[in-house]
Amino acid sequence: MQHSLGITNFSIVPNNGNLTGEEYNIWAGDNVTKLGETIAQSEGYITSTNANVNAGGISYTDMGEATYLSASGDSGGPVYLTNSKKVIGIHKGSTAFTSIFVKVDNIASKLNAHFN
Repeated sequence: MQHSLGITNFSIVPNNGNLTGEEYNIWAGDNVTKLGETIAQSEGYITSTNANVNAGGISYTDMGEATYLSASGDSGGPVYLTNSKKVIGIHKGSTAFTSIFVKVDNIASKLNAHFN
């Protein structure tokens, strides 16, 4: 029997509130680095800041897309701007030619949090 551990009701997430950091924009062409379990560190650049992806019958919208390498087991690793080290997202998966990440501002929005 399989069990889903994913959070579907974000109102139950504890500690809704402020995230420490600053608001900033990401742009296509920005250099990024992904840390993961399988491919420890990989660098690339952002190709899209509003990608829509279908995977396993599920539609994901407003995702980040980048050229860093990833493999099974890297999901959940941080994606950050290479120069400033600011985390901009969490690695989700990959398509045929690019990797996909959930943007940090979308995560904050779902958690009803904001940047100071």
